[in-house]
Amino acid sequence: MCFIPFTFAYFHTLNIRLPTEILLMVMECLECPISIRALAYSYPRALHLFQKHRQNLLGPALSVLNDMYPVDELLEDAVLACRLRLTMRNVVLLSPPEAMQKVIQAEMHSISVPRDWYSLTLLCELSSLNKERDQFISSYTAHAWDKMQTDCRRELARHIGRRINRPHIMPYKRVNLSHDELERLQEAFLDFEITRHCLAYDKLLLYETDLEDGMLSPIYDEMSYLAGHLERDSIKRSRQSIFCFIFQSYGKLIRQVEEQLELEILRQTIRQTTEPRLSDLVSVEKFRNRTQSEELRYIALLCLQGYVCLRIAEEYTDGVLRAFILNSFMWFCKDGKNHIPDPDGRLACGLERFTPEYYPDNDTAHEAWSRGRYFWDRSRMWRLQVDTMFYIDCCPP
Repeated sequence: MCFIPFTFAYFHTLNIRLPTEILLMVMECLECPISIRALAYSYPRALHLFQKHRQNLLGPALSVLNDMYPVDELLEDAVLACRLRLTMRNVVLLSPPEAMQKVIQAEMHSISVPRDWYSLTLLCELSSLNKERDQFISSYTAHAWDKMQTDCRRELARHIGRRINRPHIMPYKRVNLSHDELERLQEAFLDFEITRHCLAYDKLLLYETDLEDGMLSPIYDEMSYLAGHLERDSIKRSRQSIFCFIFQSYGKLIRQVEEQLELEILRQTIRQTTEPRLSDLVSVEKFRNRTQSEELRYIALLCLQGYVCLRIAEEYTDGVLRAFILNSFMWFCKDGKNHIPDPDGRLACGLERFTPEYYPDNDTAHEAWSRGRYFWDRSRMWRLQVDTMFYIDCCPP
């Protein structure tokens, strides 16, 4: 980074405008375009130069973003999502009326400038959003496709009465998304980024979790719907799919912290000591005595902060993760009241359906959200169903 001030100072001294080509080379070294912010703040004059020559300097980078959003509706959704992210960084700290007002203001702020003319702040946020979107799609599709294949292999093993030991029988395969599948995931991610800010005051999406019988049927069932994206409520279910993925991922982190605490208590019992983190005793006791409803609503609160916060939390060390979960749960229960109230129990009832434990005998093949059922092409689902039924017919019990 030390060469950046020198570069700007040199061109500024010579009173020569920094050529776009050289600027882009610098950006490339900084993994452009997400590092434009770092470039702008690396030297006091940098931000001024960016603002002065914005169109010329940022044009190539903006053309890349325009290619990413060839449809005006997609670009508008991306810009709206970015405005919400910029004005509602701490969405969980806002009261429902405050959150609603900010969402309304962002929605009323239409794109009043040409496609190739954005503020530096918005451009940086768009770049961050694109990176998060790509990370989510990569992680979600691998996770969902692995679950689908596991469901089918488990059904085959149940039919033949033994584990599948032969590598050539229904081997795990990587998934390569079609253009349509990728487009559905991109649209859904933007839609979720917008909708999650609305969840601060409107949780109807989390109440309406009843699914059609055809979507609750496992993919290997002949009565299963194979094209979830054609269902009348597919847009809403797509949002719920992303929410479910984040929800279950946070649930795993909570289980991880719970296991840490159980090990600590076991060690204390063996050593017959209570030396440990006295400052944590209150939060540990509160966390371990949580009700199911509290846990579900606490995870929902974490989900309001989006996928990026989950990505950060997954990189935490055990100690940092423990502190994050305990401290955030204590804030959730601050002053003896929950920050996501549920007086009639409807919210907890809806959220419970996003958990693996909701399904009998842990047979989560009947859960459609985390398996990408609203994103896959019908041809992909049909091939998986046919392959499963073929092996079931060919492998006698």
